[in-house]
Amino acid sequence: MRVLWLPSYFDEWSGASFVMECMQHGPVVELVLCMSDGGYVAPGLAISDAIETHVQKAVFLATGMCASSATVAFTAAKSPARRFATRRASFLLHPVRMGVIGRLPDAIAEVAYASELQDLVSGHYLEAGVNREVVDRARTEEVFLNAQQALACGLIGAIR
Repeated sequence: MRVLWLPSYFDEWSGASFVMECMQHGPVVELVLCMSDGGYVAPGLAISDAIETHVQKAVFLATGMCASSATVAFTAAKSPARRFATRRASFLLHPVRMGVIGRLPDAIAEVAYASELQDLVSGHYLEAGVNREVVDRARTEEVFLNAQQALACGLIGAIR
C-alpha cells in the first residue's frame, strides 16, 4: 500500500516536497495520514491543489492533532466519505493569521491578502461539506473539534 504523510509542519519546503510526492505517486496512493500542527496557509493550499489534482482515490486518516493548514489539506478529499479520524483525533480551524510588519501601505496590502486567503480557506471548507456554522466561527475564532464533533459537523465521514 502506498501511503503519504502530510508534513508535520507546513512551510515552503515541506509544501513543495509534498506536492512533488503527489505528482510522482498520486494515482497509486491509497492512504494519506495526517498528524500535523499545520503551519503557513499558502503551502497548505498548494498541498490541497496537488491532492485534488493527483490523489483522487486515497482515503484520508487523521490521528492525533490535525491543525490549521493541515486541516485545509485534509479536506482536499472533498467527500467526507474519504475522510476518517481515530477516536482521539482532534482538529483546529482558525482565522488566517499574518505578521504585519513595516510601513502602513505594506500593512494594508497584507491585511487585504489575509482577507483573500481567509475567503479561499472558508470556501474550501464549505466545498468539502463542513457545516457553515463551524466555518463561519473559524473566520473569527479558534475552533477545536474532537472526533465526535468533527463527525457531527461534516469534517469527517466516520471514526475508525
